[in-house]
Amino acid sequence: MSKILIITNHSYMLWQFRRELIEKLSESNEVVLSMPFVGHENDFREMGLRCIETEIDRRGMNPITDFKLFRTYKKMMEKEQPDLVITFSIKPNIYAGITAGELGIPFCANVQGLGTAFQKPGLAQFVTAFYKISFRNVRTVFFENEENAAEFRKRHIIPKEKQKVLKGAGINLESYAYQPYPNNETVHFLYLGRIMKEKGMDELFEAAERLHRNGEAFFLDLVGFYEDTYKERVKKLEAEGIAKFYGFQENPRPWHTAADCVVLPSYHEGMSNVLLEAAATGRPLITSDIPGCREAVDDGESGFLVTVKDSNSLYHAMKQFLALRREQREKMGILGRYKMEREFPKDAVVWETIQALGMSEKPEGNQMRNTGEDETQSLHREEYKAEHSLTGKQKKYLHVKRAADIMLAGTASVALAPFMGALALAIKLDSPGPVLFKQKRVGKDKETFEIWKFRTMRTDTPKDVPTHLLENPDTYITRTGRFMRKYSLDELPQFWQVLTSDLSIVGPRPALWNQDDLIAERDKYGANCVKPGITGWVQVNGRDELEIDTKARFDGEYVKHMGPMMDIKCFLATIGAVLCHDGVVEGGTGEMHKEGEKTGDGSEVFVSEEKISKEIKMGAVATGAAAAAGIAALALIAKYRKRKK
Repeated sequence: MSKILIITNHSYMLWQFRRELIEKLSESNEVVLSMPFVGHENDFREMGLRCIETEIDRRGMNPITDFKLFRTYKKMMEKEQPDLVITFSIKPNIYAGITAGELGIPFCANVQGLGTAFQKPGLAQFVTAFYKISFRNVRTVFFENEENAAEFRKRHIIPKEKQKVLKGAGINLESYAYQPYPNNETVHFLYLGRIMKEKGMDELFEAAERLHRNGEAFFLDLVGFYEDTYKERVKKLEAEGIAKFYGFQENPRPWHTAADCVVLPSYHEGMSNVLLEAAATGRPLITSDIPGCREAVDDGESGFLVTVKDSNSLYHAMKQFLALRREQREKMGILGRYKMEREFPKDAVVWETIQALGMSEKPEGNQMRNTGEDETQSLHREEYKAEHSLTGKQKKYLHVKRAADIMLAGTASVALAPFMGALALAIKLDSPGPVLFKQKRVGKDKETFEIWKFRTMRTDTPKDVPTHLLENPDTYITRTGRFMRKYSLDELPQFWQVLTSDLSIVGPRPALWNQDDLIAERDKYGANCVKPGITGWVQVNGRDELEIDTKARFDGEYVKHMGPMMDIKCFLATIGAVLCHDGVVEGGTGEMHKEGEKTGDGSEVFVSEEKISKEIKMGAVATGAAAAAGIAALALIAKYRKRKK
C-alpha cells in the first residue's frame, strides 16, 4: 500500500469536485489530505482519511507568509514520507512542488486554470519562473483544457510528454441528474458564482440593463458572494426589477432546476464546473468563447458562445435566447445533457487520472463511457439507416450522382466566380458583418453540419430561428439580401459544399438543427437518409409556400423516385422556378395551404404538372443558352490566343 499526500488550498472545493477521485485512490492506498479547513473536512474523516489543517493565504503575495508555507510543506513531507504527492492550485503546485523535488518524492500537479497570474505581464514572468523551478522534477501535470497546456509548452515550463489534458473534474451524472425543463412564465437567467469583475459581471449587468430598457421580459437570478465594489450595482438592479440576489447557496441543484438558462461571461476558467453542472441538469448555456467555457457548449445547439469582455455580444445572445420557443430552449438543454454524458462523465475522468498516475489497470469490459455516441444512440441510428435504406439500383446511381455533382459544382464555381465576388462586395457595402452566413443544419442520417450562404440579413437577426418564425422577417433582410433571396443567389456558396461532399446538387433541403417538426415529418417518409441538396422536389413544388408536412411528403417522394430522371427534372425545373420567382415567401411557410388539385390517391398537388413542365422547358432553354454562351466564349478565347501567337 502506497501513501499519497494530497495538498490543496480549499477543503470545500476538494470535496465538491475531487471526492470521487480521492475515494478511488483510498481503496488501495493510504491517503492524507493537507488543506485549510473551510468545509467538509469531517466528511473526509468519515471516509477514513487523515486530514492536516494547513493555512494558506490564497490570494496574498506576502513573501514572508509564503516562505512559512514552504517550510510547513517541507516539515510535513519529511514527517509523512509519502510515496506520491498530488497538488491542486497555484501555491501548492509551486511550494509543495519545489519541496517534493528537493526531497526526491514523486510529484504530480493539477493546473485548474491560469487566472490573473498569466494575464498581467510582470506577474506572468514571475509565476512562469517559479513554475519552471517547481515542475523541474514533476512526473505529470494535469490540465483542464488544451489551451492552458499549450501555454505551458509555449513558455517552456514543461514538455508535452509530461502533460495530461482531462475534461476538467468531470461531472457526476447521478448527483446532477437531468431535471424537466421549467414552465416559467418569464425566462429566468441564472448566474451562479462569485460576483466579481473577472467573471464578466460588468458585461452581464450592462446586457441585462439594455434588455430591460428594450422591453424584453426576463429575470436575472444572482447566486453567490459579491465583492464590495458590486454591492450598490446589485441593489440597483434589484430595485429596477431586473435581478434578485440570493447570496451564497451551498446546494446549486435547485437553482439550476428552476433556471431557463445559465449565463457565465467569464474572462478565464480552467474548466467551469458551474457550466458542467447546469448542462448535466439539462439547462442551456450562454458563456464566453474562451478555454474552460467553450468546451462545455456546442454553439447554437446546447447554448451560445459570446465574445469575451463584449457586452454587445452577450446582449445579442441573451436576446436570441429570449426569441426561442420553450420547446427549442428545452431541446438545447437536452442536447447539453447528452454532451455531458458523452464527454464529461466523472467515472471516465477519474479513471484517466488514475491511469496517468500509474496506479491502476484499465477496467475490463465497457465499464467506462466512451466519448462518442453511446450504444443506445448508435443502435437507434443503425436501425434508422436500415429502415430507410435505398434500393440496390439507387445505391449504384449514387456514384453517378456524385460524379455529376463534382462536374456541375466545379463548373459553376469557376464560371460564377466573378459574379460571386461582386455579390460579396455588395454585401460588405450594404451592411456591416461577414459576407458568409454559417448555420447548423441536419444532413444525411440526421448528422449535423454547417451550411454556407451569402448573408442576406442583419447581424442582429436571431440565430437558428427559421424565417417563418420571425415576427417580422422583412425588417431583418438587407437591400442586397432581398435581391439575392428573390433569385436564390444566397445559395451560391453551397456549390463549394457540393465539392466538399456536405451537399448534393439535388436532394431534400437541409433542415435547421432545431426544426424538430420538419425532421420528425421527414422521418415518416424516410427523407433523412439521403444527402441534402441545394435544390429539391420541394423547391419545384412550392418551396416556402408549403406546410411542413407537405414539404416532408415531397421530400419522401424524391427519395422514393431518386434517379437520373428525377434529378434532371428537379435541376431544370428549379432554374425555371428561379427565373419565374416562384415559391419565395418571406416568413410564409404554409402560404400555399389552400385548395389544391387532387391526385388519384387523394393527396393534394400544389403546383400543377403543366406548370412544372413549363418550368422544366424554361430551365432546359436557359441551360442550353448558358452552355452555348460558354462554348462561344471559349471559342472566342481560343481564336484570340491563336491570333496572338
